[in-house]
Amino acid sequence: MVIRYKRVVFTSFLVALIIFLVWPGIQFSATQKNRPTLSTPYSDLDNWPSLKRPALDPVTEQQIDALLDAMSLAEKVGQMTQGEIASTSPEDVTTYALGAILNGGGSWPGNYPEAGTKAWLSIADQYWLASQQTPLGIPVLWGTDAVHGHNNVRGATLFPHNIGLGATNNPDLIQSIAQATAEQVMATGLDWTFAPTVAIAQNPRWGRFYESFGQQPGAMYQYAHAAVLGYQSRDLKKGILATAKHFIADGATTNGRDQGNSRVSERALMNLHAQGYYGALEAGAQIVMASFSSWKGLAMHAHAYLLTDVLKTKMGFDGFVISDWDALSKVEGCRYQHTCAKAINAGIDMVMVPHQWKGFIDATVAAVERGEIPMSRIDDAVRRILRVKIRAGLFEKPMPSQRLLAGNNRLLNSVQLNQLARQAVRESLVLLKNNHQLLPLKPSGNYLIAGDYDALARQNGGWSLTWQGGAHHAKTYFPDATTILDGVLEAVIAGGGHVTELKLADRLEESVDAIIVVISEPSCAETMGDYPSWVGLTPGNSPKTFFGIEVLNAIKQKYSGVPIVTVYQGGRPLWLNPQLNQSDAFVVAWLPGTQGAGVADGLFGIWPIKGTLPVNWPRGDCSGAPANKASALFPLGYGLTFDDDLNIKNTLPSRSSLTLGDKGLAFQCIWQNQVLHRMR
Repeated sequence: MVIRYKRVVFTSFLVALIIFLVWPGIQFSATQKNRPTLSTPYSDLDNWPSLKRPALDPVTEQQIDALLDAMSLAEKVGQMTQGEIASTSPEDVTTYALGAILNGGGSWPGNYPEAGTKAWLSIADQYWLASQQTPLGIPVLWGTDAVHGHNNVRGATLFPHNIGLGATNNPDLIQSIAQATAEQVMATGLDWTFAPTVAIAQNPRWGRFYESFGQQPGAMYQYAHAAVLGYQSRDLKKGILATAKHFIADGATTNGRDQGNSRVSERALMNLHAQGYYGALEAGAQIVMASFSSWKGLAMHAHAYLLTDVLKTKMGFDGFVISDWDALSKVEGCRYQHTCAKAINAGIDMVMVPHQWKGFIDATVAAVERGEIPMSRIDDAVRRILRVKIRAGLFEKPMPSQRLLAGNNRLLNSVQLNQLARQAVRESLVLLKNNHQLLPLKPSGNYLIAGDYDALARQNGGWSLTWQGGAHHAKTYFPDATTILDGVLEAVIAGGGHVTELKLADRLEESVDAIIVVISEPSCAETMGDYPSWVGLTPGNSPKTFFGIEVLNAIKQKYSGVPIVTVYQGGRPLWLNPQLNQSDAFVVAWLPGTQGAGVADGLFGIWPIKGTLPVNWPRGDCSGAPANKASALFPLGYGLTFDDDLNIKNTLPSRSSLTLGDKGLAFQCIWQNQVLHRMR
């Protein structure tokens, strides 16, 4: 029996190998006329470029000199410290002269998720007033993760995540969304967002894949430039501070592991992974966040060559570098109760120390006194922080509740904002398959809808009210939001058609024009969203539920002959060949945010679908994202329009190249092990 089993496995391996070798030659392409070409002025580089940045202002530098001369060592280290509001009181800001505070994902005033603008402004005033009680009255900065709208605030309009915006080919739209987000943030009295993420995402196993605009370097340059202009405004005093993150190559780690190690060449760094930083810095970005990841084994938070020699010296960045959340504790030999000299000497200027910030201050002061950190490095870090605060007009602005846009709830959610979000959803849709030009659907038709069609939490994805997203009462927290179902109902009611929510026990009593099935990836963020490498792995400790696939399987078997339109909601390109085969039309909706009705606008032709893939779509179940277009099933830039008459046969390889799972998916490959377990 053992010998026979091995023969079966070996035979399966040979079959899989043959499929793998033959299949790469099959690829679908669709080019769109009049699609803009997004380019970068920095290509084919052999050396790091010197970026276009304004000269230093002598008056500002003199003001900084005077402040530095008046500050004690402890006050300087305080300016370099950022604590989380759950562990940092306004009194702490006064006592320790803290330079910044933040609220992390799922952190609100009073730990109350229902907090409105009044609550946010009240606590922002308290922190600001506390900073004015310090000897020099240096204003405190408040940073927040407003990454697709002001997503920590109840009721705020949320926009598609970056991966969807990358499909729009529309930098102007990205700038408008960033500007709207900045106004949302200003309505609550905050100063700074930890956005945009400008990583080139290369492996869909990465849990932060959806935070990236995609893989094309020219587009990344343009999108980063547009986003920073939107957040900061051309007059920095009229916007909020942006953060280009995470420096550098966090999207290129081995196996897509969050906080992992990248081994790409330095030439790949400067020509590919730095493009977003070129765009962001030339648009005036004042803050860069270092990456949790490493380059060739050395943690970025301790990488003096890249942080200081490249970013600050060669590229000419004169703002400040901030660490990621508690990241210094991950640097070898760096613990808050001892010393973090390695990271500060490497070029970290402000340290995000959510909870153990008192230990950080004590350890850093002691390290300076022992000579482990030069005073010149401390002065340089504080100079950069003060320079950004002066440029942002913080020394001139009144308390947060007295600022121009403070308390304006229409900036958080309004008809105009929801229209902008819905337009972004429409433009982000990508049509992978449309056999016999099934789409657009006629609003006057008769339809069934099934699967995950009314799930706002998974529409929003991670970083939505909470860190991981997936709030159980999402519609309670976002009462003006719409789902895909809302949009379908709106379209068919206006067109005189009919839609029924399908129960699998139903028998079709009348003619149905099509069944709309929505499948969804679970919401996730950061490492919790990583899909493990496929080789020999069993499912992770927290298997994720992939919603709607079993429903699609059952519908295909029970209602054969009825056209199926599948909508995929998710933050990454996945091997979904079985689902593509089961579908007559297949639309990628990414993570659309609170205006999911925009998806239906595309399905029914209210807005023409014209988005294109910002990444290569994998052809194999165990291959991950293809490194280049030639090995992709659907290459970067692919996207059908309603005019394209391309019929894709339902014969895409849908058997595993390893052990076959019980739902037509591969048990051991990348995301399939997540899909199969606890699947709905």
